[in-house]
Amino acid sequence: MAKRIREKSKSALRKRLGIPVEYEYEYEYEAVGHGTETKEYRTTMLLFREAPPLAGLVLALSLFFASAFCVFIFALADGNWNSFQPATCLTSPLGCFCERPRDTLLRQPINTVTNLAFTIVGALILVEGVHQWGFAKKEFAKSKVESKPRETFGEVFNVVSGIANVILGLGSLWYHASLTFVGQFIDNAGMYLVVVGPPLFALASVRAQKSGKPPNSVGFVIVYILVNVLASYAAYSYPETRRHLFLGLIILGIVCEAYARRVCGEVRRKQGQIKKLFASAVVMAIAFTIWNLDLRGYWCDPDSMLQGHGLWHILTAVSSFLFYSYYHPIAYPAIVQFKAQTDCCTIV
Repeated sequence: MAKRIREKSKSALRKRLGIPVEYEYEYEYEAVGHGTETKEYRTTMLLFREAPPLAGLVLALSLFFASAFCVFIFALADGNWNSFQPATCLTSPLGCFCERPRDTLLRQPINTVTNLAFTIVGALILVEGVHQWGFAKKEFAKSKVESKPRETFGEVFNVVSGIANVILGLGSLWYHASLTFVGQFIDNAGMYLVVVGPPLFALASVRAQKSGKPPNSVGFVIVYILVNVLASYAAYSYPETRRHLFLGLIILGIVCEAYARRVCGEVRRKQGQIKKLFASAVVMAIAFTIWNLDLRGYWCDPDSMLQGHGLWHILTAVSSFLFYSYYHPIAYPAIVQFKAQTDCCTIV
């Protein structure tokens, strides 16, 4: 399949001289013209193609961190969670979802364990970032260009997305294991960490398109932190607004990306495959439907191994990975960035 796509892209590049990049499915090509020859650098999802030692180390550390976090929160409980302020759902008419709370360290075992899906997705995203960094370094060495590759805005977004999913998984795990207010707060904070990144990334792309300058990674991180602090403060001060705020941020992300696709034009539309964005939205809609059925008791067996809220965790983790897959070719628009006096065509 990869060979067929490469041949197709070469043909398209020859027909469209002067256009440096041609996207086919998940593949991207940067053409560097030298007379009649064309050298191509491909970037795609390397996660399941290579396994460098550093990527394995990142995955191992992620799993170790998750395990250590579980030990930490269980140690805090000291046998039970009675000394902690209870979560607001315990006094809500709708309750804490369908699964029956138990008088154990894992008050909702199914809803607790299924949160590992987010942690796995976050670890995979971080491992993909390591793959891309290693591959770019290798290709840069082959290019024999004296200048060194620099970190890109996409790499920063990749790290932010990975860490956000890991924190969400661990925070929600704490929430359902303890049904405490502190667990609820960390769960909400993790949700905002995941959904705040995409709209800011889209708006940064629009600003870069209009200014002609690459996005400011430091500025992105600062704004990202400030927005998350404000959102988390709102969820802490007004707990009843936390879910509405989460849904609003999801809608904002879709609107901002639609705006970015319109402003950035054909390049953005070729980079981001709309079918992945659509698939992510469909999976999220299905998950949200199950979440409501579980919360309101329409689909509820308190002692069943199959819990609707547990499915919500798994499906939203899948939706998060699909959303990341949509942004992946946008976050990595070029394997190598050249700074040399040649007739290169470089995408920044």
